[in-house]
Amino acid sequence: MRKVLPSLCLVLAAFAVPPLSAQNSLTRPHDDAAVVLISEQEAALPFARTAVALAGNLALDDRAITRSPKIIPVSPTEEATASPIHFQIKFLTFNGARIDPKLLKVTYLRQSPIDLTSRIAPFLVSDGIDIPRALVARGKHLIQVDVADTEGRESSKLINLEIAR
Repeated sequence: MRKVLPSLCLVLAAFAVPPLSAQNSLTRPHDDAAVVLISEQEAALPFARTAVALAGNLALDDRAITRSPKIIPVSPTEEATASPIHFQIKFLTFNGARIDPKLLKVTYLRQSPIDLTSRIAPFLVSDGIDIPRALVARGKHLIQVDVADTEGRESSKLINLEIAR
């Protein structure tokens, strides 16, 4: 009986928890669905008075002993001019650390900053953000991405988007 009980509990637990693919389908929108990243109303808001260049915007420099996470914009490239866009950012961590998803913050920089974190949360993957179809209003947009790794090291990056149509 002692040998059977742990095996029975393990089998029952396996049926009680849906497989990982089913969990992702519950929380992540379908890949063909477009997500509004920046709406027309948000794009019409006034710009912030000043934009400060942050230390995290420097080129990749991995010479330090303690390395902060790197934020690498993959897509769209600067030539992307039509919405919807493929919005993809990769995170690079060092020394076995991982990005802490609770400390991720994505902000649309306007006079009153707009928090985009909840919009992109379903598209957070293990090594970054991947939104296959993001709707972005026409215009120039400045987005700030802030991350921290499990070792407490922080990084920030400004991303410029320009959508012509």
